[in-house]
Amino acid sequence: MKKRSVLVGLLVLCMLILGGCGEKEKFDKAHAEVMQLMKQAVAVKAENVKVRTNKDFTYNAEDLQKQDEAISAAEQKNQEIMDQVNAKLKEMEEYAESDSSLAPQLESIKTAVEQREKQWQQGIAERKSIANMLKQAVPAGPPSNPWKDVSKFKDQ
Repeated sequence: MKKRSVLVGLLVLCMLILGGCGEKEKFDKAHAEVMQLMKQAVAVKAENVKVRTNKDFTYNAEDLQKQDEAISAAEQKNQEIMDQVNAKLKEMEEYAESDSSLAPQLESIKTAVEQREKQWQQGIAERKSIANMLKQAVPAGPPSNPWKDVSKFKDQ
């Protein structure tokens, strides 16, 4: 009877130990997926739209609209990718809770993701401010000709 309880105890202990195995592999797989998603996120950029000027020196409203659409499309795509990254990070947190040796690696991954997202947000904010400056710019008139009225004085 005593042998049986010791055997059951050892079996339970082995099951607990083996239950924790594989967390590192799952964590590494999720980490590889996060890195792949981050490569996709880095590739997301707002399309460059060249703003033309008309002959009357006013900005072309169609180009400004296209620029706004390009910026919002880039923001939407980036948000979709970051939602996927955050879901993977949550999954990785569960693995790190099971295996405490993964916690420092998870923190460094989170820090890298946060820094990248902060840089992206700064870049898109710069694009938005440039677009707003173009919208608010006062159209410059045609260059003045200082000699245009000289001919009037000639005949007098």
